[in-house]
Amino acid sequence: MKRRLVMAVLLSALAAGACGAAEEPARGSIRDREEKEEETKEPETTSVPVQSTEPTEAPTETPVETPVEEEEVHALQVDIENLYDGWSNDDYTVYASLLTPEITLKSEGYDKLAAALNSYGKELQDRGSKEDLPGMINMAKEYEPYADPDGTVGFVTEYNTTAVRADSVAVSLLTSNYIDAHGAHPGYVYMTRNFDSKTGAELSVYDVINADQIDRLPDIIADVLLQYYDPMIFNSVDDLPGTISDMLGMNGDLVYTLGYDGISFYFSPYDLASYAAGEQIATILYDDMPELVKPEYREAPENYIRALSSYGKNLLPDGRILELSIYPYGEEYEEGVEVDTVLESNSSVCEIADAFDAEPYLVHADGKNYLYVEWSTFNDYSLISVFDLNGSSVGSPREFDRGFRGGNDPDAMKLYGRGDLLSTVPMYRFYHVGADGMPESNTEFDYIDADPQYYTLTLKQDYTGEIRKDFDTPENYTYEDLPKGTKLYFYATDNETWVDFTLKDGRFVRIYVDMKDYQRTVDGIAIEDLFDGIIFAG
Repeated sequence: MKRRLVMAVLLSALAAGACGAAEEPARGSIRDREEKEEETKEPETTSVPVQSTEPTEAPTETPVETPVEEEEVHALQVDIENLYDGWSNDDYTVYASLLTPEITLKSEGYDKLAAALNSYGKELQDRGSKEDLPGMINMAKEYEPYADPDGTVGFVTEYNTTAVRADSVAVSLLTSNYIDAHGAHPGYVYMTRNFDSKTGAELSVYDVINADQIDRLPDIIADVLLQYYDPMIFNSVDDLPGTISDMLGMNGDLVYTLGYDGISFYFSPYDLASYAAGEQIATILYDDMPELVKPEYREAPENYIRALSSYGKNLLPDGRILELSIYPYGEEYEEGVEVDTVLESNSSVCEIADAFDAEPYLVHADGKNYLYVEWSTFNDYSLISVFDLNGSSVGSPREFDRGFRGGNDPDAMKLYGRGDLLSTVPMYRFYHVGADGMPESNTEFDYIDADPQYYTLTLKQDYTGEIRKDFDTPENYTYEDLPKGTKLYFYATDNETWVDFTLKDGRFVRIYVDMKDYQRTVDGIAIEDLFDGIIFAG
């Protein structure tokens, strides 16, 4: 799959594709459907530091410690942000790049789990920056004298991390360590971490498999692999259980994830077969073998979202197999991705133009299954193609103009877009899965996720605004004069008429924007005359 170094640039207009045959603390209400609930670079010639996303001047809130007391299993909000670092020569014919995850638990009351997830992200960041990137930079510099002046050669290390499961029972993280050192072919290795949500403790295979099933485990996994893969691909098919047993070892070193509907074991290229055979994944549904996994770890939410394999067979909750192959086509700036599927022996092909870096997810909601393929287009803009998996074949997708940024809860999907009333800013709102499988908004507004270090407006003159203490009660406001020099921190918007800002003291001010004419105004004042710090893409 084509890899690229992502540029840290402002969002600009998106190019649409065409195809043929949670929880958020201190952010107001996100579930307003029926009742109000509490939400349980371009590479430079020198190393690029990771920018903090924490406000530098914006008001902060003291986190509230919430005990973990729940009667039923519920989804947790795990956000995974990609961090980039890298180096390139002056004419960008050779570069080295690094991608690592920053992992944040947004749900309250799970302090030990939050620390464990964050620690794993930092572990990968340290490994990438201290061990991988320096070596990639050295190789890139050694290659530089031989570089084609009309081409580009990249030395790439990526730790692509996905939350396969995130709920009040367990969190399972799957990391694909992709390495392209400009050799005969790139390589990748699967790594996983599994955590008990209540204690934050890391879970080995021995912690989740019933003791009386451990000795059978290698044979069980081998039987599943031989059911879904051609026996001819394996290096030693006759001794496949023995090879798996050696990998299990005394410490339970098999690479696995606890899914919502089953446990999966991952074997990287060369573990059991040649590189050309790719990876092998064995998934065992809890319902098919309830005696295998301890009952406390088989509990899962009724609705969930989990990552799928882009290449190969995926086991659906109803026991059917979805064969999936997602790969790029075309040249740069004229590229796209092709999504090939097979369901119940019925094949379907879809081409998404102006797309790259597509990632598939299974969305299981209200007993139905949908394939969500998130993909990027130019300027790092993300969209989602939604495929219905409830028939005997996968048909044409419907497009949705938002992108994922973490989350495993179909009732509170955190989807990102962009706002542009008083600046071009990243924004998000929470969505639920509608009856037709498409995202439906939980609110009539978006929260703005803008780093105050780069996105802060300052009044250039005195202004009288609507001031309120509580964002959730916009009707309770008073008019107050704000002096010239007051700093305004982006908070939320309906992206049509108003933008809410926070002040240093934590109160909110709502500012209405008149869009009737080309010149945007606030109370008849041109926005450029009222605010300093406005940034528009393009």
